[in-house]
Amino acid sequence: MYLCYQVLFSKTTFFQLNRFYLLAIIPISLVLPFLNIANSTIIENTFLAQLPEITINSNQETISNSIMNWKNVYWTISFSLMALYFFKLIRLVSLIFKLKKDVTKNILPFSFFNFIYIPENIDNEAKNMILAHERIHAKELHSLDILIYELYKTLFWFNPLVWIALKNIKNNHEFIADNIVSQSNKKHYFNVLIAQLLGANCSDLVNNFNNQLLIKKRIAMMKTQKTNNIKVLNYLLIIPIMVIALMGAATLNAQENNAKTVKKADKIYDQVDQMPEFKGGMDALMKYMGDNVTYPEKAKEEKIEGKVFVSFIVNEKGKVTEAKIVKGANELLDKEALRVINKMPDWTPGKHEGKNVNVKMHLPINFKLDDK
Repeated sequence: MYLCYQVLFSKTTFFQLNRFYLLAIIPISLVLPFLNIANSTIIENTFLAQLPEITINSNQETISNSIMNWKNVYWTISFSLMALYFFKLIRLVSLIFKLKKDVTKNILPFSFFNFIYIPENIDNEAKNMILAHERIHAKELHSLDILIYELYKTLFWFNPLVWIALKNIKNNHEFIADNIVSQSNKKHYFNVLIAQLLGANCSDLVNNFNNQLLIKKRIAMMKTQKTNNIKVLNYLLIIPIMVIALMGAATLNAQENNAKTVKKADKIYDQVDQMPEFKGGMDALMKYMGDNVTYPEKAKEEKIEGKVFVSFIVNEKGKVTEAKIVKGANELLDKEALRVINKMPDWTPGKHEGKNVNVKMHLPINFKLDDK
Protein backbone atom coordinates (compact mmCIF):
# COMPACT_ATOMS: atom_id res chain seq x y z
CA MET A 1 0.00 0.00 0.00
CA TYR A 2 2.79 2.41 0.82
CA LEU A 3 4.43 1.82 -2.56
CA CYS A 4 1.12 2.76 -4.20
CA TYR A 5 1.12 5.98 -2.19
CA GLN A 6 4.67 6.79 -3.25
CA VAL A 7 3.98 6.16 -6.93
CA LEU A 8 0.45 7.53 -7.29
CA PHE A 9 -0.24 10.09 -4.58
CA SER A 10 2.88 11.50 -2.91
CA LYS A 11 3.24 14.37 -5.39
CA THR A 12 -0.44 15.33 -5.47
CA THR A 13 -2.05 18.16 -3.54
CA PHE A 14 -4.80 15.93 -2.13
CA PHE A 15 -3.25 16.28 1.29
CA GLN A 16 -6.25 15.22 3.37
CA LEU A 17 -6.84 12.12 1.26
CA ASN A 18 -3.16 11.28 1.55
CA ARG A 19 -3.34 11.62 5.32
CA PHE A 20 -6.22 9.16 5.62
CA TYR A 21 -4.58 6.82 3.14
CA LEU A 22 -1.36 6.69 5.17
CA LEU A 23 -3.32 6.15 8.37
CA ALA A 24 -5.35 3.36 6.76
CA ILE A 25 -2.15 1.39 6.17
CA ILE A 26 -1.96 0.56 9.89
CA PRO A 27 -5.35 -1.14 10.49
CA ILE A 28 -5.24 -2.87 7.11
CA SER A 29 -1.77 -4.30 7.76
CA LEU A 30 -2.91 -5.50 11.19
CA VAL A 31 -6.13 -7.10 9.91
CA LEU A 32 -4.70 -8.87 6.83
CA PRO A 33 -2.94 -11.68 8.73
CA PHE A 34 -6.21 -12.66 10.43
CA LEU A 35 -8.32 -12.96 7.30
CA ASN A 36 -9.21 -16.43 6.16
CA ILE A 37 -10.76 -18.07 3.13
CA ALA A 38 -12.36 -21.42 3.69
CA ASN A 39 -10.25 -24.24 2.35
CA SER A 40 -11.99 -27.47 1.42
CA THR A 41 -8.80 -29.49 0.96
CA ILE A 42 -9.20 -33.03 2.26
CA ILE A 43 -7.48 -33.42 5.59
CA GLU A 44 -5.20 -36.24 4.39
CA ASN A 45 -3.66 -33.88 1.82
CA THR A 46 -3.15 -30.98 4.21
CA PHE A 47 -0.10 -30.22 6.34
CA LEU A 48 -1.73 -29.63 9.66
CA ALA A 49 1.04 -28.28 11.87
CA GLN A 50 4.15 -26.63 10.49
CA LEU A 51 7.32 -27.12 12.51
CA PRO A 52 10.47 -25.07 11.94
CA GLU A 53 12.89 -26.41 9.36
CA ILE A 54 15.88 -28.27 10.77
CA THR A 55 19.19 -28.44 8.94
CA ILE A 56 21.44 -31.45 9.43
CA ASN A 57 25.01 -30.78 8.34
CA SER A 58 27.25 -33.62 7.26
CA ASN A 59 29.50 -32.80 10.24
CA GLN A 60 26.44 -33.50 12.48
CA GLU A 61 25.77 -29.91 13.51
CA THR A 62 22.07 -29.24 13.86
CA ILE A 63 20.75 -25.81 13.07
CA SER A 64 17.26 -24.42 13.41
CA ASN A 65 16.81 -22.14 10.41
CA SER A 66 13.55 -20.77 11.70
CA ILE A 67 14.00 -20.39 15.41
CA MET A 68 17.59 -19.45 16.23
CA ASN A 69 17.19 -16.45 18.48
CA TRP A 70 15.25 -14.24 16.09
CA LYS A 71 12.21 -14.05 18.35
CA ASN A 72 14.40 -12.88 21.20
CA VAL A 73 16.09 -10.34 18.94
CA TYR A 74 12.71 -9.06 17.72
CA TRP A 75 11.22 -8.63 21.19
CA THR A 76 14.41 -7.12 22.61
CA ILE A 77 14.41 -4.44 19.92
CA SER A 78 10.64 -3.91 20.14
CA PHE A 79 10.65 -3.49 23.92
CA SER A 80 13.67 -1.18 23.68
CA LEU A 81 11.91 1.00 21.09
CA MET A 82 8.72 0.97 23.15
CA ALA A 83 10.64 2.02 26.25
CA LEU A 84 12.26 4.81 24.24
CA TYR A 85 8.83 5.83 22.92
CA PHE A 86 7.38 6.24 26.42
CA PHE A 87 10.56 7.93 27.64
CA LYS A 88 10.24 10.52 24.87
CA LEU A 89 6.57 10.98 25.66
CA ILE A 90 7.23 11.52 29.37
CA ARG A 91 10.11 13.88 28.61
CA LEU A 92 7.90 15.85 26.21
CA VAL A 93 5.10 16.21 28.76
CA SER A 94 7.67 17.35 31.32
CA LEU A 95 9.03 19.91 28.86
CA ILE A 96 5.54 21.22 28.16
CA PHE A 97 4.98 21.88 31.87
CA LYS A 98 8.29 23.76 32.00
CA LEU A 99 7.51 25.80 28.89
CA LYS A 100 4.21 26.92 30.39
CA LYS A 101 6.31 28.75 32.98
CA ASP A 102 9.22 29.80 30.76
CA VAL A 103 8.79 30.64 27.07
CA THR A 104 12.27 32.07 26.53
CA LYS A 105 13.96 28.77 25.64
CA ASN A 106 15.66 28.51 22.24
CA ILE A 107 13.26 25.91 20.89
CA LEU A 108 11.50 26.10 17.55
CA PRO A 109 7.72 26.55 17.48
CA PHE A 110 5.79 23.32 17.84
CA SER A 111 2.44 21.91 18.84
CA PHE A 112 1.37 18.80 20.72
CA PHE A 113 -2.39 18.35 20.67
CA ASN A 114 -3.80 21.63 22.07
CA PHE A 115 -0.50 22.86 23.48
CA ILE A 116 1.20 25.34 21.16
CA TYR A 117 4.64 26.76 21.90
CA ILE A 118 5.98 29.90 20.21
CA PRO A 119 9.15 31.62 21.53
CA GLU A 120 8.84 35.24 22.70
CA ASN A 121 11.54 36.48 20.32
CA ILE A 122 9.29 36.15 17.25
CA ASP A 123 7.63 39.30 15.90
CA ASN A 124 3.86 39.56 16.12
CA GLU A 125 3.12 39.21 12.39
CA ALA A 126 5.16 36.00 12.11
CA LYS A 127 3.75 34.80 15.42
CA ASN A 128 0.19 35.11 14.10
CA MET A 129 1.03 33.02 11.03
CA ILE A 130 2.83 30.38 13.07
CA LEU A 131 -0.05 30.27 15.54
CA ALA A 132 -2.54 29.78 12.70
CA HIS A 133 -0.35 26.98 11.33
CA GLU A 134 -0.07 25.18 14.66
CA ARG A 135 -3.79 25.57 15.33
CA ILE A 136 -4.43 23.51 12.19
CA HIS A 137 -2.28 20.72 13.65
CA ALA A 138 -4.14 20.94 16.96
CA LYS A 139 -7.61 21.05 15.41
CA GLU A 140 -6.99 18.05 13.14
CA LEU A 141 -5.28 15.96 15.86
CA HIS A 142 -2.07 15.51 13.89
CA SER A 143 -0.28 14.67 17.13
CA LEU A 144 -2.47 11.58 17.45
CA ASP A 145 -1.37 10.41 13.99
CA ILE A 146 2.27 10.69 15.02
CA LEU A 147 1.78 8.87 18.32
CA ILE A 148 -0.06 6.02 16.58
CA TYR A 149 2.61 5.69 13.89
CA GLU A 150 5.46 5.89 16.39
CA LEU A 151 3.86 3.11 18.43
CA TYR A 152 3.27 1.07 15.27
CA LYS A 153 6.95 1.51 14.44
CA THR A 154 7.99 -0.11 17.73
CA LEU A 155 6.31 -3.35 16.59
CA PHE A 156 7.23 -3.26 12.91
CA TRP A 157 10.68 -1.66 13.21
CA PHE A 158 12.14 -4.25 10.83
CA ASN A 159 10.11 -2.86 7.90
CA PRO A 160 11.85 0.19 6.39
CA LEU A 161 8.60 1.27 4.73
CA VAL A 162 7.09 1.92 8.17
CA TRP A 163 9.86 4.42 8.96
CA ILE A 164 9.44 6.07 5.57
CA ALA A 165 5.64 6.20 5.94
CA LEU A 166 6.04 7.89 9.35
CA LYS A 167 8.26 10.53 7.78
CA ASN A 168 5.72 11.06 5.01
CA ILE A 169 2.77 11.46 7.34
CA LYS A 170 4.70 14.14 9.27
CA ASN A 171 5.53 15.89 6.00
CA ASN A 172 1.91 15.67 4.91
CA HIS A 173 0.79 17.32 8.17
CA GLU A 174 2.94 20.31 7.28
CA PHE A 175 1.57 20.40 3.72
CA ILE A 176 -1.99 20.45 5.10
CA ALA A 177 -1.31 23.36 7.46
CA ASP A 178 0.83 25.25 4.92
CA ASN A 179 -1.86 24.93 2.26
CA ILE A 180 -4.48 26.53 4.50
CA VAL A 181 -2.40 29.28 6.12
CA SER A 182 -0.46 30.38 3.03
CA GLN A 183 -3.54 31.18 0.97
CA SER A 184 -3.62 34.79 2.16
CA ASN A 185 0.01 35.73 1.42
CA LYS A 186 2.35 32.99 0.18
CA LYS A 187 5.41 35.19 -0.28
CA HIS A 188 5.26 36.50 3.27
CA TYR A 189 4.62 32.98 4.56
CA PHE A 190 7.76 31.75 2.76
CA ASN A 191 9.77 34.49 4.48
CA VAL A 192 8.38 33.48 7.87
CA LEU A 193 9.43 29.88 7.25
CA ILE A 194 12.97 30.83 6.29
CA ALA A 195 13.33 33.28 9.17
CA GLN A 196 12.60 30.59 11.77
CA LEU A 197 15.34 28.16 10.74
CA LEU A 198 17.59 28.65 13.76
CA GLY A 199 16.73 26.75 16.92
CA ALA A 200 16.34 23.24 18.27
CA ASN A 201 13.51 20.78 17.69
CA CYS A 202 12.25 19.56 21.05
CA SER A 203 10.97 16.10 20.07
CA ASP A 204 10.13 13.88 17.12
CA LEU A 205 6.70 13.26 18.69
CA VAL A 206 5.49 16.79 17.93
CA ASN A 207 4.59 18.87 14.90
CA ASN A 208 7.61 21.13 14.45
CA PHE A 209 6.88 24.32 12.53
CA ASN A 210 10.45 24.60 11.27
CA ASN A 211 11.86 21.23 10.34
CA GLN A 212 14.98 22.48 8.58
CA LEU A 213 15.24 19.47 6.27
CA LEU A 214 11.63 19.92 5.17
CA ILE A 215 11.49 23.68 4.54
CA LYS A 216 12.59 23.46 0.89
CA LYS A 217 10.13 20.68 0.17
CA ARG A 218 7.29 22.57 1.86
CA ILE A 219 7.94 25.68 -0.17
CA ALA A 220 8.14 23.62 -3.37
CA MET A 221 4.85 21.93 -2.52
CA MET A 222 3.14 25.28 -1.90
CA LYS A 223 4.36 26.42 -5.32
CA THR A 224 3.05 23.26 -6.95
CA GLN A 225 -0.01 23.74 -9.11
CA LYS A 226 -3.13 22.23 -7.58
CA THR A 227 -3.65 18.68 -8.77
CA ASN A 228 -6.49 18.28 -11.26
CA ASN A 229 -9.57 17.01 -9.44
CA ILE A 230 -10.04 14.26 -12.01
CA LYS A 231 -6.91 12.60 -10.63
CA VAL A 232 -8.74 11.90 -7.41
CA LEU A 233 -10.08 8.90 -9.33
CA ASN A 234 -6.60 7.39 -9.00
CA TYR A 235 -7.56 6.50 -5.45
CA LEU A 236 -10.05 4.03 -6.92
CA LEU A 237 -7.09 2.01 -8.17
CA ILE A 238 -6.60 0.99 -4.57
CA ILE A 239 -9.74 -1.16 -4.74
CA PRO A 240 -8.36 -3.85 -7.11
CA ILE A 241 -4.98 -3.68 -5.38
CA MET A 242 -6.64 -4.22 -2.01
CA VAL A 243 -8.74 -7.09 -3.37
CA ILE A 244 -5.59 -8.84 -4.61
CA ALA A 245 -3.80 -8.19 -1.31
CA LEU A 246 -6.76 -9.39 0.74
CA MET A 247 -7.16 -12.57 -1.30
CA GLY A 248 -3.44 -13.30 -1.12
CA ALA A 249 -3.23 -12.71 2.61
CA ALA A 250 -6.42 -14.61 3.32
CA THR A 251 -5.28 -17.59 1.25
CA LEU A 252 -1.93 -17.70 3.03
CA ASN A 253 -3.66 -17.44 6.37
CA ALA A 254 -6.04 -20.23 5.42
CA GLN A 255 -3.04 -22.43 4.71
CA GLU A 256 -1.56 -21.55 8.09
CA ASN A 257 -4.85 -22.26 9.81
CA ASN A 258 -4.96 -25.64 8.12
CA ALA A 259 -1.78 -26.34 10.04
CA LYS A 260 -3.89 -26.12 13.18
CA THR A 261 -6.66 -28.39 11.94
CA VAL A 262 -7.04 -31.65 13.83
CA LYS A 263 -9.07 -34.81 13.39
CA LYS A 264 -10.52 -36.87 16.19
CA ALA A 265 -12.75 -39.77 15.20
CA ASP A 266 -14.83 -38.29 12.34
CA LYS A 267 -14.74 -34.70 13.58
CA ILE A 268 -12.51 -32.08 11.97
CA TYR A 269 -11.58 -29.04 14.03
CA ASP A 270 -10.87 -25.68 12.45
CA GLN A 271 -8.59 -24.60 15.27
CA VAL A 272 -6.53 -26.20 18.01
CA ASP A 273 -6.46 -24.60 21.44
CA GLN A 274 -3.03 -26.05 22.24
CA MET A 275 -0.62 -27.56 19.73
CA PRO A 276 1.43 -30.67 20.60
CA GLU A 277 4.86 -29.95 22.03
CA PHE A 278 8.05 -31.97 22.07
CA LYS A 279 8.89 -32.42 25.74
CA GLY A 280 11.43 -29.76 26.60
CA GLY A 281 10.31 -27.48 23.77
CA MET A 282 11.90 -26.68 20.43
CA ASP A 283 15.42 -26.57 21.84
CA ALA A 284 14.98 -30.15 23.04
CA LEU A 285 13.66 -31.17 19.62
CA MET A 286 16.72 -29.62 17.96
CA LYS A 287 19.00 -31.50 20.35
CA TYR A 288 17.16 -34.77 19.76
CA MET A 289 17.54 -34.42 16.00
CA GLY A 290 21.21 -33.48 16.32
CA ASP A 291 21.96 -36.42 18.59
CA ASN A 292 20.06 -39.00 16.55
CA VAL A 293 20.23 -38.09 12.87
CA THR A 294 23.23 -39.63 11.12
CA TYR A 295 24.12 -38.25 7.72
CA PRO A 296 24.34 -41.42 5.56
CA GLU A 297 27.96 -42.16 4.61
CA LYS A 298 27.01 -43.15 1.09
CA ALA A 299 25.16 -39.84 0.68
CA LYS A 300 28.31 -38.01 1.81
CA GLU A 301 30.46 -39.93 -0.67
CA GLU A 302 28.07 -39.25 -3.53
CA LYS A 303 27.61 -35.63 -2.40
CA ILE A 304 23.87 -36.03 -2.03
CA GLU A 305 21.95 -33.36 -0.16
CA GLY A 306 18.37 -32.12 -0.10
CA LYS A 307 15.27 -31.36 1.90
CA VAL A 308 12.99 -34.11 3.17
CA PHE A 309 9.42 -33.25 4.18
CA VAL A 310 8.07 -35.65 6.79
CA SER A 311 4.54 -35.82 8.17
CA PHE A 312 3.48 -37.68 11.28
CA ILE A 313 0.64 -37.71 13.79
CA VAL A 314 0.99 -36.95 17.46
CA ASN A 315 -1.98 -38.86 18.80
CA GLU A 316 -4.07 -38.07 21.85
CA LYS A 317 -1.65 -40.06 24.01
CA GLY A 318 1.37 -38.14 22.72
CA LYS A 319 2.66 -41.07 20.65
CA VAL A 320 4.27 -40.41 17.25
CA THR A 321 2.44 -42.46 14.61
CA GLU A 322 1.93 -42.73 10.84
CA ALA A 323 5.25 -41.14 9.89
CA LYS A 324 5.58 -40.82 6.13
CA ILE A 325 7.56 -38.95 3.50
CA VAL A 326 5.47 -36.21 1.94
CA LYS A 327 8.21 -35.03 -0.39
CA GLY A 328 11.50 -36.85 -0.53
CA ALA A 329 14.99 -35.83 -1.60
CA ASN A 330 16.81 -39.15 -1.96
CA GLU A 331 16.14 -42.69 -0.76
CA LEU A 332 19.08 -42.58 1.67
CA LEU A 333 18.04 -39.28 3.21
CA ASP A 334 14.35 -40.23 3.28
CA LYS A 335 15.10 -43.48 5.09
CA GLU A 336 17.22 -41.74 7.75
CA ALA A 337 14.57 -39.07 8.32
CA LEU A 338 11.85 -41.69 8.84
CA ARG A 339 14.07 -43.73 11.15
CA VAL A 340 14.61 -40.80 13.50
CA ILE A 341 10.96 -39.68 13.46
CA ASN A 342 9.71 -43.20 14.19
CA LYS A 343 11.93 -43.52 17.27
CA MET A 344 10.90 -40.16 18.71
CA PRO A 345 9.90 -40.14 22.40
CA ASP A 346 6.37 -39.17 23.39
CA TRP A 347 5.20 -35.59 22.95
CA THR A 348 2.83 -33.58 25.09
CA PRO A 349 -0.42 -34.10 23.12
CA GLY A 350 -2.45 -31.31 21.57
CA LYS A 351 -5.64 -30.16 23.23
CA HIS A 352 -8.93 -28.84 21.93
CA GLU A 353 -11.83 -27.79 24.15
CA GLY A 354 -10.05 -29.36 27.11
CA LYS A 355 -9.56 -32.77 25.47
CA ASN A 356 -6.48 -34.43 24.00
CA VAL A 357 -6.73 -34.74 20.21
CA ASN A 358 -4.78 -36.20 17.29
CA VAL A 359 -2.71 -33.63 15.40
CA LYS A 360 -0.86 -34.13 12.15
CA MET A 361 2.59 -32.51 12.11
CA HIS A 362 4.81 -31.43 9.24
CA LEU A 363 8.59 -31.25 9.66
CA PRO A 364 11.10 -30.23 6.95
CA ILE A 365 14.58 -31.74 7.47
CA ASN A 366 17.34 -30.22 5.36
CA PHE A 367 20.34 -32.49 4.81
CA LYS A 368 23.26 -30.24 3.87
CA LEU A 369 26.85 -31.19 3.11
CA ASP A 370 29.53 -29.43 5.11
CA ASP A 371 31.20 -26.70 3.04
CA LYS A 372 34.60 -27.28 4.65
